[in-house]
Amino acid sequence: MPNAKINGVLYNVVNGNGPHRYSNAELAVGTYQLTAAAIDNLGARTVSAPVTLTVTRAANTSVTVSLQDGVAGYARTTDTSLSSANRNRNYGTNGALNLSPNHVKLIRFAVFASEGGPVPNGATITSATLSIYKSTNAYDGIYTARPLLKAWTETEATWNRPSATGTWTSPGGATLNGDVTSLNASTASLGWNAGWINFDVRSALVAMTQGAANHGWHVSLTQGSQETLVINGRESGTTSLRPKLTITYAPAP
Repeated sequence: MPNAKINGVLYNVVNGNGPHRYSNAELAVGTYQLTAAAIDNLGARTVSAPVTLTVTRAANTSVTVSLQDGVAGYARTTDTSLSSANRNRNYGTNGALNLSPNHVKLIRFAVFASEGGPVPNGATITSATLSIYKSTNAYDGIYTARPLLKAWTETEATWNRPSATGTWTSPGGATLNGDVTSLNASTASLGWNAGWINFDVRSALVAMTQGAANHGWHVSLTQGSQETLVINGRESGTTSLRPKLTITYAPAP
């Protein structure tokens, strides 16, 4: 009675004479040790030497990942709000962040393997959506997400500075080609009710694969109510409503 083990886990038991074949389409990409054992009717057992099995993914196979703190072990989001009314206050530990004409949101995800993210360096980005949740059940608006040009620190960034030692080109971090790039901006709209604000940020991620730094996005309310909206942050008590970045990519050949 032959059986097969992969990394010590029993995967298949068959009876009768060979040859025997085994297939498993569910193995993740990686390297495995495969052994085969034969057991006769008296219980005598022979085990083969291990064979290394490498599972790879075809270069043109698309992979989709969703980066959201607290989901599938991901914990590499940073976010905060900047307030023109409280210019020296930091909001980096708040689970609820404000967005209004007087408040902007900064958000960053570790995306690529070189920065601790899950997407392989050199991957081809086929789609990418940045999603933030508006929990205020009121007010419509149009929003803009622009890639940041300056590094910032989640627990230090304020309206007046991106970090304890850094400086914005102008307070609020919105200066084109100084604090944020004039390229690869994305706009999104959402009506009165609470819900997801979804930005198409593929062009920004493609730019990152071509050498642009990943400092995340500067999100602002560019048209709509003058009232303050509440946006769920990465520390939100509702994990499923925390900011997320959904990426579809094809690994490099």
